[in-house]
Amino acid sequence: MKELRVTKEAKGDLADIWWYVAQNNEPAADAIIDKLMQKFDELLVTPEIGRARTELAPKLRSIPVGKYLIFYRPIAEGIEIVRVIHGARDIESLFEEP
Repeated sequence: MKELRVTKEAKGDLADIWWYVAQNNEPAADAIIDKLMQKFDELLVTPEIGRARTELAPKLRSIPVGKYLIFYRPIAEGIEIVRVIHGARDIESLFEEP
């Protein structure tokens, strides 16, 4: 079975997304997280379906889910979820080296 790794940053992103949406609508927050998790499962089966984002980081890929973008890397064991970010954010600044 393939492995799903989720970085500390991506876990924080998911918590932030849920909290922000849940302030107004908890069932909607749950539904968004469920959709994202379903996409994680799809990526384990077909990791190459996302768009290559090598301009941001080596081997990085992204795929949209509603208003959000999942950034991930295919790895030998499965996939690594790097970040989950709202599409309106300044994506490039999040991947810049300090």
